[in-house]
Amino acid sequence: MVADRTVRLWRAGQCIKILHGHEDIVEDVAFSTKGHLLASSSDDCTIRLWDIDTGECLQVFEGHEDIIWSIAFSHNGNVLASGSEDKTTRLWNVETGKCIKIFTGHTHTVFAVSFSHDGSTLATGSGDLTIRLWDLKTAQCFKTLTGHNHWVRSIAFHPERLILASSSGDEMVKLWEVDTGFCMRTFQGHTGRSWTAQSDVQTLGNISNEHLLNLWEVTSGQQFRILQGYTNAVRSVTFNLEQTLLASGGDDSIIRLWDIQTGVCIRSLHGHAGHVWQVAFSPSGTLIASCAEDCTIKLWDVSSGNCLATITEHPDLARTLVFSHDSKLLATGETSKVIKLRDIVTGDCLRVFEGHTAAILSIAFSPDDLYIVSSSRDKTVKIWDAKTGDCIQTLEQLTSITSNVVFMPLQSHIVLGCGGKFIYQWNTQSGELIYEQINHDGNILTIAADPKGMLLASAGEDAQINIWNWQINEAINTLVGHTGTIYAVSFSPDSNLLASSSRDETIKLWNVVTGQCIRTYREPRPYEGLNITEATGLTAAEKAKLIALGAIEDS
Repeated sequence: MVADRTVRLWRAGQCIKILHGHEDIVEDVAFSTKGHLLASSSDDCTIRLWDIDTGECLQVFEGHEDIIWSIAFSHNGNVLASGSEDKTTRLWNVETGKCIKIFTGHTHTVFAVSFSHDGSTLATGSGDLTIRLWDLKTAQCFKTLTGHNHWVRSIAFHPERLILASSSGDEMVKLWEVDTGFCMRTFQGHTGRSWTAQSDVQTLGNISNEHLLNLWEVTSGQQFRILQGYTNAVRSVTFNLEQTLLASGGDDSIIRLWDIQTGVCIRSLHGHAGHVWQVAFSPSGTLIASCAEDCTIKLWDVSSGNCLATITEHPDLARTLVFSHDSKLLATGETSKVIKLRDIVTGDCLRVFEGHTAAILSIAFSPDDLYIVSSSRDKTVKIWDAKTGDCIQTLEQLTSITSNVVFMPLQSHIVLGCGGKFIYQWNTQSGELIYEQINHDGNILTIAADPKGMLLASAGEDAQINIWNWQINEAINTLVGHTGTIYAVSFSPDSNLLASSSRDETIKLWNVVTGQCIRTYREPRPYEGLNITEATGLTAAEKAKLIALGAIEDS
């Protein structure tokens, strides 16, 4: 997944070319068999075909109605397959860019596609827990493979035999006999979810969200090597009401509570089995809500760290959530294009808000809890009546997707949002776009309004935070210190502090007035502080990997 919307080509660790064109996150790339073409798929619902030598975009394939998660070239390179959140699989003529077949049958997102080596079969893996095998001559599904109990995220054919490997969120990798549909072997070794499976003649490899690569011998089923990696981008950060704690969530599936004064992690909350997309303190300060890649929403007790409830009936992923200001309700925005409103005490779903035509990206309550604002990949922003669930206003929107929206505190008729490089301001009563302005050099991913209703903070791909007075459109400060994309910003309840979380694996605490970074929070990496200065026998690449994992070397 590439959040900066670019495709990068690398040689010997050096980036040799950057391909621009997609308008949203790039989810997958595939090389043609001859190696002269590259295809990329994106959340912007398009596939782009690139000439590797020149970097020129040769074709744009359009037709899918939602995120395109997976693409694959046929072995002769003439056909491209794609799987999408719109539950369809499409075949494309590479030369013309035209869609030549549409496969329907899955009841959930198609996450994975793969061609057999002889060109006779296409396999598709889905969030409906099944794998479908399609005859490419008749375009008919001739077999459905069942056995996984979570989303099937990756599939790969054996390069010589009609054997298929699949990996899933159920922590298992399976080998299937294509002709009979028989599950030949189940590999278990990861304790985290398995995302990708690749096979050569003798070896099967799969990667999990615990940053491990497992290598298996296909015939015997024996695991013969485990390779470790590391990444821990921090996706979300928020203050508690007393301004004593920060809560964070990120790629390692752990929610952490940090003491603001000391910078110490005082509690780690374990329970999710995938990236934590968002965490939120209840305004009462007693609860934390979290949503994650494992399709669950959890409620946690702040004082004990215990998980009080897990909402698991979600057929789709919740990417965003927010408490009402009275702490009685929790709203969640889902990839199934709906918003759900739940009673915190009973967990019951009180209301479903329907109207968006793509995944929900951001939601917020108005200061009086009477309304909810939402943004979606369908490039619209909507205002909803929180009591009835009716959509009362669709705000004027430009061509870019609005990634984040907020109501201005104390002013229910003003909504601010960010999309692309722009900040937008709307009047919710008239639906009028009051103004738009370029606020950053890169795409803006997150905004936050201070509780006093005067300041707005924005951040994103350019790794800097801009703070400005939105009422008079005047810049107050630019905060620089992160070295990677910033995913979240949050004001303290007294408006004097700002917290930010980043792809660089850190959380930073800033003084809003002076722009100074007061403290940096970071969870220790696997080799944090290990001095490798005197180590012998290490290559430059091995040293670089150890340093990335926290080791140090004296200059």
